[in-house]
Amino acid sequence: MKGVKGWRATGTLVIVLVMIGAGLQTWSMAVQQRTSSSRPYDEEIHRVQLETGPASVRVRAGREGHVVVRQSLDWLVRKPVVSAVFDKGVLTVGMHCRLILPFVDLGCGAEIELEVPAATEVSGSVTSGSVQVEGLSGDVRLDLTSGQLLLSDTSGNVTVHATSGLVQGTNLSAPRLTAQLTSGSVQLSFARAPREVDATATSGSVEMSLPKDSRYAVSSEVGSGNGRIDPGLADSASPNRVHAAVTSGSISIAPAPASSAPTAPAAPSASPAP
Repeated sequence: MKGVKGWRATGTLVIVLVMIGAGLQTWSMAVQQRTSSSRPYDEEIHRVQLETGPASVRVRAGREGHVVVRQSLDWLVRKPVVSAVFDKGVLTVGMHCRLILPFVDLGCGAEIELEVPAATEVSGSVTSGSVQVEGLSGDVRLDLTSGQLLLSDTSGNVTVHATSGLVQGTNLSAPRLTAQLTSGSVQLSFARAPREVDATATSGSVEMSLPKDSRYAVSSEVGSGNGRIDPGLADSASPNRVHAAVTSGSISIAPAPASSAPTAPAAPSASPAP
């Protein structure tokens, strides 16, 4: 009899929890709030410091002596706070959610876009958010707990450490790049031959695409998994160095695919003779 009562109590509790969850979901859809804003600053900066937690951040090249901060916020109960502080050439951008109860997030998010001079450096840390850096020539130094770093058309040195996540670079011209991940994926595509690359993952994958006519002193380590390195890129006497290592996972180092030649425009057809 006690067993039957116990099962009934458990079943009732499950039903109540399901109803509460459904109610919260319906309520959240009804009261979700959003707002967007943009603010320009006439400021000279040389570095952006990110303290943006779970926010999604995009940093892209703009014009000299000018900074634009755009933000899109969404929340249920308490509006998230985004701060932008200028101090001695450094712009520190922060974001935090104002929780009602500790460890209880009832819905809080932010998308932040920063338009900065092209030579600006980017540094800082994110927890579970993402950072996109586009078109900058300044160095990038970031720590990620669980998130992603997306680089595009950047030419400064890159140093990134991540517990888990994704580091992806396209059309890179970085002379030096270091990416260290505990669990995750490193995907790098270089438009210009780098001088030094060090990419490691305890559990995950490392993929590199390098200019076809470039050569490197290549070293790799694979504990459990597979590694593929194109021999045409290897030259032990080269001053350029590439190192990749995974404890469990895969490595791929290959030349970039040849871009297709542009198609010549068709010649205009001759007009018929009168």
